[in-house]
Amino acid sequence: VPARTPEENKAGLEHLFLSHLGFPACPPGFDNLQLCPDLFDGQLRLIEKAVAVLPRDRWMFLGLVVGRLSGCDYLSANCGDWLSKRSVSAATVIAASEGGGSSLSDAEECCLRFARDLTLHSHTIGEERIRELRKVGLSDGAILDLAFVAGIFNGMSRFVLSLGDEEQVSH
Repeated sequence: VPARTPEENKAGLEHLFLSHLGFPACPPGFDNLQLCPDLFDGQLRLIEKAVAVLPRDRWMFLGLVVGRLSGCDYLSANCGDWLSKRSVSAATVIAASEGGGSSLSDAEECCLRFARDLTLHSHTIGEERIRELRKVGLSDGAILDLAFVAGIFNGMSRFVLSLGDEEQVSH
């Protein structure tokens, strides 16, 4: 499988997380993926695609929710910090994902509930949940992007938790 070199992947990872997303650190443990260049390359390409398919605020909302649910401090802290710099409370986003009232739009609340359910019990998502997303204006393509990004966040959090040192979260 053709893959970028470990050096190219490391540079790409740093560009994506430090420059493009503005996080203060790359995901803990991702340096360990240099030992498996094809895995590192594949994971990085998936994350790059996930960043490209959603508006940045929705991407950060999902990262915060999935990070909290999966126990990944790296995601929840960095996405939460990004949102707080834009005057969005992490508590508001979490409440919206739990079905509580929030100042977020109906579409965002619906997306966050979907991401929460996908993370906690994906087997319960049925046609009614898809209808809810369509009802708030998401196309089938946007729904697939939402599921894709939530899935990437779930995989990324598992990598961070298994490979990384969570002491290096963000600061």
